[in-house]
Amino acid sequence: MKVEDGMFTVLKGSICAPTKSEWMPDARKSALIENDTLLEDVSCNSPSTAGWVVLGNANNGWTVWKNESGDSIDIYR
Repeated sequence: MKVEDGMFTVLKGSICAPTKSEWMPDARKSALIENDTLLEDVSCNSPSTAGWVVLGNANNGWTVWKNESGDSIDIYR
């Protein structure tokens, strides 16, 4: 994922887990995923929605996503 101007973008080529929920955000519903691989970038307005795209379920994106040093992105809030 990359973050620019307050948008959280899950990058094309990301591996995505199958969803385990009947409800999901529009970003996951409309994501083009084939053979568990994201076929195009998906822009999200929160890290939790970006997490939904790859994890396929609810999550706290501020603690799930990590920077290159392994710290949760919560440190940037």
